[in-house]
Amino acid sequence: MLVKRSRLKVVFMNAGVDQQPPPSTVSALLSIIIPVFNEDSSIAQVVETVFTAPTGRYQKEVIIIDDSSTDGSHHILQTLNKKYPFILVDHAENCGKGAAIRTGLARARGELVLIQDADNEYQPSDWQQMLDLIDGENMDVVYGSRFMGGGNGWHPFNWIANRFLSLLASVLFGEKITDVETCYKLFRRELIDVDYLTENRFGIDIELTAHLLKDTVRFQEVPIKYNARTKSEGKKIGWIDGFVACWALVKYRLKYS
Repeated sequence: MLVKRSRLKVVFMNAGVDQQPPPSTVSALLSIIIPVFNEDSSIAQVVETVFTAPTGRYQKEVIIIDDSSTDGSHHILQTLNKKYPFILVDHAENCGKGAAIRTGLARARGELVLIQDADNEYQPSDWQQMLDLIDGENMDVVYGSRFMGGGNGWHPFNWIANRFLSLLASVLFGEKITDVETCYKLFRRELIDVDYLTENRFGIDIELTAHLLKDTVRFQEVPIKYNARTKSEGKKIGWIDGFVACWALVKYRLKYS
């Protein structure tokens, strides 16, 4: 289905990385951005799964941003980097998930970009069906929907909040979106201008969606598997982030109206 499309230039943000422009975009390269903050219990398994997941004709460029972790994540990543050829970027101070994604986007060389969380809630085995839509159906943007796939372990408040935000996003952006806050966002790199992105925390999901749906694009969602973790297991998003997301929806709708 068609929604509005944005074609923007590439520039850099300053989040503790050197200001070197990336090489020119490489065809058939998938850039996978993994923000990490205090995920020592899951990051090793996520990295292994990311590197073993099939991606069809696409080579992988894995970019991991350690957002100044204070647990053992950084040491684990350094050890893993001896085995797996990923790009490891360190933030000198904790900047937030949004800032980490912006850093990853500034480094990404791939034709396509995919975001992967480091907490084992999402399964890279779902990537292939998303990539198939890009190639087979010529989609520009594909979201993995936890609601279409029947996620497990939702906290009632989080379920209701995500449903409400997705409904509001659908109304404001004029496109049916069942899961606007999903981590799994796959899109063509040319659609995003890093210079225009400002969100440092979880509002990045709304901001990315606003950018991607700004002008005409081919957009579709697919069902994905999802196993929610609890706050005691390391879940970082809270009720305050829900209010911030509501404001972000209105703000970016007005910005692009």
